[in-house]
Amino acid sequence: MTYSILINKRAQAFIDSLTSKSQAIVKNKIRGLSHDPYPGKGSDKERLHVHGREDTYRLNISHSFTAFYRIHDAPDRRSEAVALKV
Repeated sequence: MTYSILINKRAQAFIDSLTSKSQAIVKNKIRGLSHDPYPGKGSDKERLHVHGREDTYRLNISHSFTAFYRIHDAPDRRSEAVALKV
């Protein structure tokens, strides 16, 4: 199963302002979320314990960037998405 990646406008503007090398690193890591957005052992993803938000996660991207995202699983399994803020 693959997930759709939804990036908000502010996050996209930030990514667009990066150097081409940094953009490639960030985009590559974000693309990986479409296949496996959940944290695992030894992963660079972590579930955050935010009051009222059980679906908030953090993705460490190299040593310079951190992306925060939420996973939306649809009951019909047709519209899963990962919403991202950098």
